[in-house]
Amino acid sequence: MGRAVRRLGNTTNVIHGFIYFVPEAAEEYGKLGLSSFRPQYFGSRAAPMGPVGPDLVLATFFNFSPEAVAEGIPLAWETTSPEALQAARLTAASRVLDRVAGAVTVEGIAEATDIASEMVNNTSMAGRPLAAANQSVDPPDDPLTRLWQLLTVIREYRGDAHVAALTASPVSPVEALVLHAATGLIDRPRLQDTRGWADEAWDDAVADLHRRDLVRADGAFTEDGKAFRESIEVQTDLATQPILDVVGDDRVHRLCDLIEPLRDALIAEGVYPWRGLK
Repeated sequence: MGRAVRRLGNTTNVIHGFIYFVPEAAEEYGKLGLSSFRPQYFGSRAAPMGPVGPDLVLATFFNFSPEAVAEGIPLAWETTSPEALQAARLTAASRVLDRVAGAVTVEGIAEATDIASEMVNNTSMAGRPLAAANQSVDPPDDPLTRLWQLLTVIREYRGDAHVAALTASPVSPVEALVLHAATGLIDRPRLQDTRGWADEAWDDAVADLHRRDLVRADGAFTEDGKAFRESIEVQTDLATQPILDVVGDDRVHRLCDLIEPLRDALIAEGVYPWRGLK
């Protein structure tokens, strides 16, 4: 275990994650009457679970402030239905994927879909609420969008494992974001803005982690902090490995070989507003 599980996690995270930033998504959700980011984001990501309340969204998404979630849920369900939002999300994904479809051959899409389908359809989703919900989504007709939805299940499978590892560590939602910012992959302002945490809550989390000698007073990692966060990633890897074991690490590497050109094409297309995701 090791390289394959981390490689798969990094690759699927990028391929899945564009849906939260592209204008096509905002356009499709806007057609349903959702005109602002938070009901669009929380509604579209929660849609596979049905018209769930804010408490369940907080529990499964983990690192958002209650105030941010309250801006999106239940407003999303008062405006449209989970089924309509899920359909809009897939339409938006398909529109973006059409632009980069040349990065993967028809044969490559078919082979990647076979591997991903075997993984998703032969793994227990016990304890994986977002992965299980996405597994229940009807497969899209478009082959590349169907592959994207399968990779979304795999991404959320790891995400569910990561939430469990964070909870067991233990760190709070905002503390998890402070540790994420300390990696340098994404800065505090973007994390704080998108997750809805006020300065006071963020600063309190830095102070609490500083008392535990995990970050310095400025929020940068201590050596113990680096090791602590890596231990969370290792626990996430361990809990994610079952979905890889279905096909074996060699075929997982083959899946990554097939989909990494798609990842690279999406990044080159500019679907992310920053370049910290590689």
